[in-house]
Amino acid sequence: MTDLAVWLYGTHVADVNERSPFRYRLRFTSEAVQRWGVGSTVLSLGLPVSANPVNDSVPPQMPVTSLLQGFLPEGAMLEYVAHTLGVPTTRTLELLASIGMECAGAVQFLPAGEFPNQGTVLPLSQDDVTTMLESLPTFAAPDGPLPHASLGGLQDKLLLTKTDNGWGWPQGGAASTHILKPEPAFGPVLHLVEAEHWSLHVARACGLPAALSSLETFGNRTVLVVERYDRTSSGERIHQEDFCQALSLPPEAKYEPEFENPPRLRRMARLLSTYSSSPSQTRRDLLRQVVFNAAIGNADAHTKNYSVLLSKTGEPTVAPLYDCAPLYIMNSGFHIIGQTINHRRFLEEVTIGVLADEAVYWGMGADEARNVVADTLESLTTAVKQVPSPDSLPELGTLVAARVTGLMR
Repeated sequence: MTDLAVWLYGTHVADVNERSPFRYRLRFTSEAVQRWGVGSTVLSLGLPVSANPVNDSVPPQMPVTSLLQGFLPEGAMLEYVAHTLGVPTTRTLELLASIGMECAGAVQFLPAGEFPNQGTVLPLSQDDVTTMLESLPTFAAPDGPLPHASLGGLQDKLLLTKTDNGWGWPQGGAASTHILKPEPAFGPVLHLVEAEHWSLHVARACGLPAALSSLETFGNRTVLVVERYDRTSSGERIHQEDFCQALSLPPEAKYEPEFENPPRLRRMARLLSTYSSSPSQTRRDLLRQVVFNAAIGNADAHTKNYSVLLSKTGEPTVAPLYDCAPLYIMNSGFHIIGQTINHRRFLEEVTIGVLADEAVYWGMGADEARNVVADTLESLTTAVKQVPSPDSLPELGTLVAARVTGLMR
């Protein structure tokens, strides 16, 4: 059995161990209790600082497992790491012991008795990066068979550090600064990375916080290069968690099932309101993201694709938009919403009234909710005219604009 120490901002905040097969215990350190106090959400909204150990029980009461698994990759990358280590994909602690020194947010996982350090960044040539991207998901790492960093999600991606001299490979706990996502080699949607890049630019043109991105070519592949919003320009880590972690849901539960009660978005809004010092503002911020995703036809706006930033005092704010693309516009088969909106499961059922009524259930006044929805849609109408459509998808802006017009009727 592997015991792991959890570090945050240079503080040893907790220890994690497996108390029984696939059941984990997290115990906050006295240093964490003293620094932040009982009830602080500096580590997770789903796991406030406690003087008593936090134990997994029986599904779905698995808060520790949900937090830990949210820091691991999914799909083929998870299988590859597990195969290389010679352990099952269910051995969460063993996996994090190898790749948990650099995760989403500011958290770091280290074997008991080890301490975080700055790590090193191995310089990479353009050819090195091309080879690594082309090898995904089997991962042709430049120094050994395993990556030294971990990021959740199914889509193939590479975590690298941008230096003054070009790209570098983060090792031994060094912070990555960018996510490189190549165009999928196969799939039902063509030009996905171009569409995501366009969507992020449109979001920023709407005045919405969104991850900064660019498109680059490596070998024969178009690659979306995303600047990590959970890193400062100097490489300092900013803590965050996705809403599956915040709601103590496992990654595989990221799509809301039919008839979940209470509905997923309402749980998210309630959680933010509970811990935010400005609940009305966080509700508006969340609503604008929900409206944007619904309006552009992002059918993949599931619970892991919404995140929360946690300040060094545990103050939550809605994280910038990321992983958003107009899938429904590009392929009408993608019309089931990742999370229901006022009990609607299909994007074609969503209207301005449906969006506003959802926010009323969060505690917003009806007039305020309708104004936020209308303002966001109007900003989007302007933004899609300002941001040129990708050359590979020349009608994208026109099609999204038509959808927005339909929502506003």
